[in-house]
Amino acid sequence: EVRRWLAVRNFKKYKAMMKQRSFILTEILETERNYYSQLCSIINLFLNPLRQRQDSTLTEADISIIFNSIESVQFMSSELLSKLSAEHGPGEAFPPKACVGNIFIHIIPFMKSLRAYFENYDTAVAHIAVMKNRSPIFNKIVTTAEKEPACHKLDLSSLLVTPIQRVPRYELLLTQLNYSTPISHPDKPLITKACEMMKSVNFTINENMKMNAYQKKMIELQALSDLNHAISGSLTPAPPILLPHRRLLKSGFVNMKSLRDNSLQQQPACHKLDLSSLLVTPIQRVPRYELLLTQLNYSTPISHPDKPLITKACEMMKSVNFTINENMKMNAYQKKMIELQALSDLNHAISGSLTPAPPILLPHRRLLKSGFVNMKSLRDNSLQQQPACHKLD
Repeated sequence: EVRRWLAVRNFKKYKAMMKQRSFILTEILETERNYYSQLCSIINLFLNPLRQRQDSTLTEADISIIFNSIESVQFMSSELLSKLSAEHGPGEAFPPKACVGNIFIHIIPFMKSLRAYFENYDTAVAHIAVMKNRSPIFNKIVTTAEKEPACHKLDLSSLLVTPIQRVPRYELLLTQLNYSTPISHPDKPLITKACEMMKSVNFTINENMKMNAYQKKMIELQALSDLNHAISGSLTPAPPILLPHRRLLKSGFVNMKSLRDNSLQQQPACHKLDLSSLLVTPIQRVPRYELLLTQLNYSTPISHPDKPLITKACEMMKSVNFTINENMKMNAYQKKMIELQALSDLNHAISGSLTPAPPILLPHRRLLKSGFVNMKSLRDNSLQQQPACHKLD
Protein backbone atom coordinates (compact mmCIF):
# COMPACT_ATOMS: atom_id res chain seq x y z
CA GLU A 1 0.00 0.00 0.00
CA VAL A 2 2.85 2.40 0.82
CA ARG A 3 4.54 1.70 -2.51
CA ARG A 4 1.29 2.16 -4.37
CA TRP A 5 0.64 5.45 -2.54
CA LEU A 6 4.16 6.71 -3.35
CA ALA A 7 3.74 5.67 -6.99
CA VAL A 8 0.42 7.53 -7.27
CA ARG A 9 1.89 10.63 -5.60
CA ASN A 10 4.95 10.63 -7.89
CA PHE A 11 2.72 10.15 -10.95
CA LYS A 12 0.53 13.10 -9.96
CA LYS A 13 3.63 15.23 -9.34
CA TYR A 14 5.06 14.20 -12.72
CA LYS A 15 1.77 14.99 -14.47
CA ALA A 16 1.56 18.43 -12.79
CA MET A 17 5.16 19.23 -13.78
CA MET A 18 4.53 18.19 -17.39
CA LYS A 19 1.42 20.35 -17.53
CA GLN A 20 3.38 23.33 -16.18
CA ARG A 21 6.22 22.57 -18.61
CA SER A 22 3.81 22.58 -21.56
CA PHE A 23 2.38 25.93 -20.40
CA ILE A 24 5.88 27.49 -20.13
CA LEU A 25 6.92 26.15 -23.57
CA THR A 26 3.79 27.68 -25.09
CA GLU A 27 4.57 30.98 -23.37
CA ILE A 28 8.14 30.93 -24.75
CA LEU A 29 6.83 30.36 -28.27
CA GLU A 30 4.06 32.99 -28.10
CA THR A 31 6.27 35.67 -26.55
CA GLU A 32 8.96 34.96 -29.15
CA ARG A 33 6.38 35.49 -31.92
CA ASN A 34 5.39 38.83 -30.41
CA TYR A 35 9.05 39.79 -30.00
CA TYR A 36 9.83 38.90 -33.63
CA SER A 37 6.77 40.84 -34.77
CA GLN A 38 8.00 43.99 -32.97
CA LEU A 39 11.44 43.63 -34.56
CA CYS A 40 9.82 43.33 -38.00
CA SER A 41 7.81 46.48 -37.28
CA ILE A 42 10.99 48.39 -36.48
CA ILE A 43 12.63 47.30 -39.73
CA ASN A 44 9.62 47.55 -42.06
CA LEU A 45 8.05 50.74 -40.68
CA PHE A 46 11.15 52.70 -39.67
CA LEU A 47 14.49 51.37 -40.96
CA ASN A 48 13.62 50.57 -44.58
CA PRO A 49 11.63 53.78 -45.27
CA LEU A 50 14.40 55.91 -43.75
CA ARG A 51 17.01 54.21 -45.96
CA GLN A 52 14.96 54.99 -49.05
CA ARG A 53 14.56 58.70 -48.16
CA GLN A 54 18.14 59.70 -47.33
CA ASP A 55 19.22 63.30 -47.96
CA SER A 56 21.68 65.87 -46.62
CA THR A 57 19.95 65.91 -43.21
CA LEU A 58 19.56 62.11 -43.01
CA THR A 59 22.64 60.02 -43.75
CA GLU A 60 23.49 56.34 -43.46
CA ALA A 61 25.64 57.16 -40.43
CA ASP A 62 22.61 58.60 -38.62
CA ILE A 63 20.59 55.48 -39.41
CA SER A 64 23.41 53.21 -38.20
CA ILE A 65 23.60 55.06 -34.88
CA ILE A 66 19.87 54.60 -34.23
CA PHE A 67 19.34 51.08 -35.62
CA ASN A 68 22.67 49.58 -34.61
CA SER A 69 22.67 45.82 -35.58
CA ILE A 70 18.86 45.57 -35.28
CA GLU A 71 18.79 43.32 -38.36
CA SER A 72 21.17 40.87 -36.67
CA VAL A 73 18.87 40.82 -33.65
CA GLN A 74 15.90 40.09 -35.93
CA PHE A 75 17.77 37.25 -37.69
CA MET A 76 18.64 35.68 -34.32
CA SER A 77 15.00 35.82 -33.23
CA SER A 78 13.90 34.39 -36.59
CA GLU A 79 16.20 31.38 -36.17
CA LEU A 80 14.98 30.73 -32.64
CA LEU A 81 11.33 31.10 -33.64
CA SER A 82 11.60 28.75 -36.62
CA LYS A 83 13.26 26.01 -34.55
CA LEU A 84 10.75 26.36 -31.70
CA SER A 85 7.87 26.20 -34.22
CA ALA A 86 9.35 23.06 -35.79
CA GLU A 87 9.62 21.43 -32.35
CA HIS A 88 6.05 22.48 -31.53
CA GLY A 89 4.60 20.69 -34.55
CA PRO A 90 1.07 20.98 -35.95
CA GLY A 91 -0.73 20.35 -32.66
CA GLU A 92 -2.09 22.86 -30.19
CA ALA A 93 0.62 22.16 -27.60
CA PHE A 94 4.19 20.91 -27.51
CA PRO A 95 4.57 17.10 -27.56
CA PRO A 96 5.43 15.61 -24.14
CA LYS A 97 8.86 14.51 -25.36
CA ALA A 98 9.68 17.84 -27.06
CA CYS A 99 13.26 19.01 -26.42
CA VAL A 100 14.10 22.70 -26.69
CA GLY A 101 17.29 22.78 -24.61
CA ASN A 102 19.49 22.03 -27.61
CA ILE A 103 17.84 24.89 -29.54
CA PHE A 104 18.80 27.42 -26.87
CA ILE A 105 22.29 25.93 -26.48
CA HIS A 106 22.83 26.61 -30.19
CA ILE A 107 21.40 30.18 -30.10
CA ILE A 108 22.69 31.54 -26.74
CA PRO A 109 26.39 31.98 -27.76
CA PHE A 110 25.29 34.40 -30.50
CA MET A 111 23.48 36.55 -27.91
CA LYS A 112 26.82 37.86 -26.67
CA SER A 113 26.88 40.02 -29.80
CA LEU A 114 23.89 41.94 -28.37
CA ARG A 115 26.27 43.77 -26.05
CA ALA A 116 27.02 46.39 -28.71
CA TYR A 117 23.30 46.99 -29.23
CA PHE A 118 22.70 47.36 -25.49
CA GLU A 119 25.59 49.80 -25.01
CA ASN A 120 24.43 51.89 -27.97
CA TYR A 121 20.81 52.25 -26.79
CA ASP A 122 21.27 55.50 -24.81
CA THR A 123 23.17 57.01 -27.75
CA ALA A 124 20.40 55.90 -30.12
CA VAL A 125 17.65 57.49 -28.01
CA ALA A 126 19.58 60.76 -27.75
CA HIS A 127 20.20 60.75 -31.51
CA ILE A 128 16.49 60.23 -32.23
CA ALA A 129 15.72 63.49 -30.40
CA VAL A 130 18.46 65.28 -32.34
CA MET A 131 17.25 63.94 -35.70
CA LYS A 132 13.63 64.93 -35.04
CA ASN A 133 14.75 68.55 -34.73
CA ARG A 134 17.34 68.44 -37.51
CA SER A 135 15.69 66.38 -40.26
CA PRO A 136 12.07 67.06 -41.37
CA ILE A 137 12.04 63.82 -43.40
CA PHE A 138 13.10 61.77 -40.39
CA ASN A 139 10.52 63.42 -38.17
CA LYS A 140 7.73 62.84 -40.73
CA ILE A 141 8.55 59.15 -41.33
CA VAL A 142 8.95 58.35 -37.63
CA THR A 143 5.82 60.23 -36.55
CA THR A 144 3.73 58.53 -39.27
CA ALA A 145 5.09 55.07 -38.48
CA GLU A 146 4.45 55.44 -34.73
CA LYS A 147 0.74 55.84 -35.49
CA GLU A 148 0.56 52.43 -37.19
CA PRO A 149 -1.41 49.69 -35.32
CA ALA A 150 1.65 47.39 -35.44
CA CYS A 151 3.48 49.76 -33.08
CA HIS A 152 0.74 49.40 -30.40
CA LYS A 153 0.96 53.15 -29.60
CA LEU A 154 4.68 52.85 -28.78
CA ASP A 155 7.24 55.37 -30.00
CA LEU A 156 10.52 54.41 -31.67
CA SER A 157 12.55 54.63 -28.43
CA SER A 158 10.15 52.24 -26.68
CA LEU A 159 10.34 49.78 -29.58
CA LEU A 160 14.13 49.83 -29.64
CA VAL A 161 14.30 48.84 -25.97
CA THR A 162 12.52 45.53 -26.71
CA PRO A 163 15.72 43.45 -27.22
CA ILE A 164 17.14 44.79 -23.94
CA GLN A 165 14.00 43.61 -22.12
CA ARG A 166 13.95 40.26 -23.91
CA VAL A 167 17.31 38.86 -22.78
CA PRO A 168 16.45 38.84 -19.03
CA ARG A 169 13.10 37.36 -20.03
CA TYR A 170 14.91 34.41 -21.63
CA GLU A 171 16.72 33.71 -18.37
CA LEU A 172 13.48 33.84 -16.36
CA LEU A 173 11.60 31.53 -18.75
CA LEU A 174 14.45 29.00 -18.93
CA THR A 175 14.72 28.97 -15.13
CA GLN A 176 11.00 28.25 -14.83
CA LEU A 177 11.22 25.60 -17.56
CA ASN A 178 14.15 23.90 -15.83
CA TYR A 179 12.23 23.87 -12.54
CA SER A 180 9.15 22.32 -14.23
CA THR A 181 11.03 19.64 -16.20
CA PRO A 182 11.14 16.22 -14.46
CA ILE A 183 14.56 14.70 -13.84
CA SER A 184 13.63 11.67 -15.98
CA HIS A 185 12.80 13.84 -19.02
CA PRO A 186 15.44 13.69 -21.82
CA ASP A 187 15.41 17.51 -22.08
CA LYS A 188 16.39 18.02 -18.42
CA PRO A 189 20.22 18.08 -18.81
CA LEU A 190 19.95 20.26 -21.94
CA ILE A 191 17.63 22.77 -20.26
CA THR A 192 19.89 22.91 -17.21
CA LYS A 193 22.92 23.65 -19.40
CA ALA A 194 21.00 26.25 -21.43
CA CYS A 195 19.82 27.92 -18.22
CA GLU A 196 23.39 28.25 -16.92
CA MET A 197 24.62 29.58 -20.27
CA MET A 198 21.82 32.16 -20.37
CA LYS A 199 22.64 33.33 -16.83
CA SER A 200 26.30 33.72 -17.80
CA VAL A 201 25.47 35.72 -20.96
CA ASN A 202 23.02 37.95 -19.09
CA PHE A 203 25.55 38.61 -16.32
CA THR A 204 28.30 39.42 -18.83
CA ILE A 205 26.08 41.85 -20.75
CA ASN A 206 24.95 43.60 -17.55
CA GLU A 207 28.52 43.94 -16.27
CA ASN A 208 29.71 45.35 -19.59
CA MET A 209 26.85 47.86 -19.61
CA LYS A 210 27.75 48.94 -16.06
CA MET A 211 31.42 49.31 -16.97
CA ASN A 212 30.48 51.34 -20.05
CA ALA A 213 28.30 53.65 -17.94
CA TYR A 214 31.04 53.99 -15.31
CA GLN A 215 33.59 54.75 -18.03
CA LYS A 216 31.42 57.59 -19.33
CA LYS A 217 31.08 58.92 -15.77
CA MET A 218 34.86 58.79 -15.29
CA ILE A 219 35.37 60.74 -18.53
CA GLU A 220 32.95 63.40 -17.25
CA LEU A 221 34.81 63.59 -13.94
CA GLN A 222 38.15 63.93 -15.73
CA ALA A 223 36.79 66.76 -17.90
CA LEU A 224 35.39 68.51 -14.80
CA SER A 225 38.70 68.10 -12.97
CA ASP A 226 40.63 69.54 -15.94
CA LEU A 227 38.24 72.51 -16.12
CA ASN A 228 38.52 73.29 -12.40
CA HIS A 229 42.31 72.97 -12.60
CA ALA A 230 42.46 75.36 -15.57
CA ILE A 231 40.25 77.89 -13.79
CA SER A 232 42.49 77.79 -10.71
CA GLY A 233 45.42 78.96 -12.86
CA SER A 234 47.77 76.16 -11.81
CA LEU A 235 50.79 75.58 -14.04
CA THR A 236 50.88 71.85 -13.34
CA PRO A 237 48.49 69.46 -15.12
CA ALA A 238 45.38 68.16 -13.33
CA PRO A 239 45.82 64.83 -11.52
CA PRO A 240 44.63 61.96 -13.74
CA ILE A 241 41.31 60.35 -12.79
CA LEU A 242 40.77 58.20 -15.88
CA LEU A 243 43.33 55.42 -15.43
CA PRO A 244 43.18 51.73 -16.53
CA HIS A 245 43.32 50.38 -12.97
CA ARG A 246 40.57 52.65 -11.62
CA ARG A 247 36.97 51.54 -11.28
CA LEU A 248 34.03 53.73 -10.30
CA LEU A 249 32.11 52.07 -7.47
CA LYS A 250 29.54 54.67 -6.50
CA SER A 251 28.56 58.24 -7.29
CA GLY A 252 25.94 60.53 -5.86
CA PHE A 253 25.54 63.23 -3.21
CA VAL A 254 26.57 63.32 0.46
CA ASN A 255 25.54 65.67 3.26
CA MET A 256 28.61 67.51 4.55
CA LYS A 257 28.28 68.89 8.07
CA SER A 258 30.01 72.19 8.74
CA LEU A 259 32.13 72.39 11.91
CA ARG A 260 31.40 76.12 12.21
CA ASP A 261 27.60 76.22 12.41
CA ASN A 262 26.62 72.53 12.11
CA SER A 263 24.75 73.29 8.86
CA LEU A 264 24.31 70.53 6.25
CA GLN A 265 25.41 71.07 2.67
CA GLN A 266 24.70 68.59 -0.11
CA GLN A 267 27.75 68.08 -2.26
CA PRO A 268 28.46 65.66 -5.13
CA ALA A 269 30.64 62.75 -4.16
CA CYS A 270 32.33 60.06 -6.22
CA HIS A 271 33.82 57.06 -4.42
CA LYS A 272 36.58 55.16 -6.24
CA LEU A 273 38.49 52.18 -4.91
CA ASP A 274 42.13 52.35 -5.92
CA LEU A 275 45.54 52.70 -4.30
CA SER A 276 45.57 56.51 -4.27
CA SER A 277 42.14 56.63 -2.62
CA LEU A 278 43.23 54.17 0.06
CA LEU A 279 46.50 55.98 0.77
CA VAL A 280 44.70 59.24 1.57
CA THR A 281 42.78 57.60 4.44
CA PRO A 282 45.46 58.25 7.15
CA ILE A 283 45.64 61.93 6.12
CA GLN A 284 41.89 62.23 6.66
CA ARG A 285 42.00 60.28 9.92
CA VAL A 286 44.45 62.44 11.93
CA PRO A 287 42.20 65.56 12.06
CA ARG A 288 39.35 63.22 12.93
CA TYR A 289 41.28 62.04 16.00
CA GLU A 290 41.57 65.62 17.23
CA LEU A 291 37.86 66.28 16.70
CA LEU A 292 36.82 63.08 18.51
CA LEU A 293 39.20 63.65 21.43
CA THR A 294 37.97 67.23 21.82
CA GLN A 295 34.36 66.04 21.93
CA LEU A 296 35.31 63.28 24.38
CA ASN A 297 37.16 65.73 26.64
CA TYR A 298 34.16 68.09 26.60
CA SER A 299 31.80 65.23 27.52
CA THR A 300 33.96 63.78 30.34
CA PRO A 301 33.07 65.04 33.85
CA ILE A 302 35.83 66.63 35.93
CA SER A 303 35.39 63.97 38.61
CA HIS A 304 36.00 61.14 36.15
CA PRO A 305 39.44 59.47 36.56
CA ASP A 306 39.99 59.62 32.79
CA LYS A 307 39.57 63.43 32.63
CA PRO A 308 43.27 64.45 33.10
CA LEU A 309 44.45 61.75 30.70
CA ILE A 310 41.94 62.74 28.02
CA THR A 311 42.89 66.42 28.45
CA LYS A 312 46.58 65.59 28.01
CA ALA A 313 45.87 63.36 24.99
CA CYS A 314 43.76 66.11 23.44
CA GLU A 315 46.56 68.69 23.82
CA MET A 316 49.13 66.26 22.38
CA MET A 317 46.85 65.48 19.41
CA LYS A 318 46.37 69.20 18.70
CA SER A 319 50.15 69.70 18.72
CA VAL A 320 50.73 66.77 16.35
CA ASN A 321 48.00 67.92 13.99
CA PHE A 322 49.37 71.50 13.98
CA THR A 323 52.89 70.26 13.19
CA ILE A 324 51.67 68.07 10.35
CA ASN A 325 49.61 70.91 8.84
CA GLU A 326 52.55 73.33 9.03
CA ASN A 327 54.87 70.81 7.34
CA MET A 328 52.29 70.25 4.58
CA LYS A 329 52.00 74.03 4.05
CA MET A 330 55.79 74.36 3.85
CA ASN A 331 55.90 71.54 1.30
CA ALA A 332 53.22 73.26 -0.81
CA TYR A 333 55.10 76.58 -0.57
CA GLN A 334 58.30 74.84 -1.64
CA LYS A 335 56.60 73.50 -4.76
CA LYS A 336 55.27 76.98 -5.53
CA MET A 337 58.78 78.43 -5.17
CA ILE A 338 60.09 75.84 -7.65
CA GLU A 339 57.38 76.89 -10.13
CA LEU A 340 58.29 80.56 -9.64
CA GLN A 341 62.00 79.83 -10.18
CA ALA A 342 61.22 77.98 -13.43
CA LEU A 343 59.01 80.87 -14.57
CA SER A 344 61.70 83.39 -13.70
CA ASP A 345 64.34 81.42 -15.64
CA LEU A 346 62.02 81.23 -18.65
CA ASN A 347 61.27 84.98 -18.63
CA HIS A 348 65.00 85.75 -18.26
CA ALA A 349 65.85 83.51 -21.21
CA ILE A 350 63.16 85.12 -23.38
CA SER A 351 64.46 88.61 -22.56
CA GLY A 352 67.84 87.63 -24.06
CA SER A 353 69.84 88.59 -20.99
CA LEU A 354 73.36 87.16 -20.82
CA THR A 355 73.43 87.11 -17.04
CA PRO A 356 71.70 84.28 -15.12
CA ALA A 357 68.29 84.88 -13.59
CA PRO A 358 68.33 86.01 -9.94
CA PRO A 359 67.83 83.02 -7.64
CA ILE A 360 64.41 82.76 -5.98
CA LEU A 361 64.73 79.28 -4.48
CA LEU A 362 67.11 79.78 -1.54
CA PRO A 363 67.24 77.96 1.83
CA HIS A 364 66.45 81.07 3.88
CA ARG A 365 63.49 82.16 1.74
CA ARG A 366 59.89 81.42 2.64
CA LEU A 367 56.81 82.08 0.53
CA LEU A 368 54.31 84.15 2.51
CA LYS A 369 51.69 85.03 -0.08
CA SER A 370 51.07 84.74 -3.82
CA GLY A 371 48.41 86.23 -6.09
CA PHE A 372 47.78 89.35 -8.18
CA VAL A 373 48.33 93.04 -7.42
CA ASN A 374 47.07 96.20 -9.16
CA MET A 375 50.05 98.15 -10.53
CA LYS A 376 49.39 101.87 -11.15
CA SER A 377 51.12 103.33 -14.18
CA LEU A 378 53.03 106.61 -13.61
CA ARG A 379 52.28 107.70 -17.18
CA ASP A 380 48.49 107.60 -17.38
CA ASN A 381 47.51 106.47 -13.84
CA SER A 382 45.92 103.29 -15.34
CA LEU A 383 45.69 100.13 -13.26
CA GLN A 384 47.18 96.86 -14.53
CA GLN A 385 46.74 93.53 -12.76
CA GLN A 386 50.03 91.64 -12.59
CA PRO A 387 51.05 88.44 -10.80
CA ALA A 388 53.00 89.08 -7.65
CA CYS A 389 54.83 86.86 -5.20
CA HIS A 390 55.87 88.26 -1.81
CA LYS A 391 58.80 86.54 -0.14
CA LEU A 392 60.31 87.07 3.27
CA ASP A 393 64.10 87.07 3.24
